[in-house]
Amino acid sequence: MSESVNNDKPSVPSAPNESNKKFKLATTKLLKASQKYSAYGILAFAGLHLTSTVILPPISFNVANKAFMVGRSVYQSELGEFFLVYLSFGIHILSGFLLRMFRLYWSYKDSNKLKFPKVSTVSKSGFVLTFLTSMHFLATRVSPTKALGDSSLISLEYMAYCLNVDRIPTSIALVLLTTVFATHAMYGATYYFKIPKPKQYLTIVAAGLATLAASALAKHEPATGWLAEQFELAHSWLPKTLSGSA
Repeated sequence: MSESVNNDKPSVPSAPNESNKKFKLATTKLLKASQKYSAYGILAFAGLHLTSTVILPPISFNVANKAFMVGRSVYQSELGEFFLVYLSFGIHILSGFLLRMFRLYWSYKDSNKLKFPKVSTVSKSGFVLTFLTSMHFLATRVSPTKALGDSSLISLEYMAYCLNVDRIPTSIALVLLTTVFATHAMYGATYYFKIPKPKQYLTIVAAGLATLAASALAKHEPATGWLAEQFELAHSWLPKTLSGSA
């Protein structure tokens, strides 16, 4: 009886599978790079903005307000606003969203089951920060522009006015925005730049600084006369629009 010989050759991955794998790796690499490098623009903006709105107010209102005006001249200039705000934030948010959607799709393709990727601290804080930043932009950029024609009057005087009119909601918004941004930035740096995991007390420090800033701004004598009227128009436009009474 003749001995059977197994002439089967080792299976070789098909060209389409190799192509899909390369596409997956290239896409992931591109989206991660987009998130990483767009963060530089966001950090530049945040450095200018948070210095004047969070760090300096407890020290000196006048110095903080001057720093705010200098920073605003940079990130609200034609090029500054495009690169530091619209482009940086847009790329960062969009690349993060696409990365999560691609991972969900590839997970489904590999296992034929819909498995949602694990939501990390940096992702959770990113979702919350996107919402808070959008509301902040509406309140301090869109609302004044719609009500007054532009946002040139928006300064720390306006923040002080808002804190005097709606102290608790405005204080909570300032503390939340600062704390969530600090959390997202620290954990993002850990992920992309391989620095040690941040200590929890750093988040508490960020919240404490924002609380001190809110307290200092609330103590500043609010604007009166014509300026107060303009601030009221800017401050009330968004709630009136959302309620349909504008």
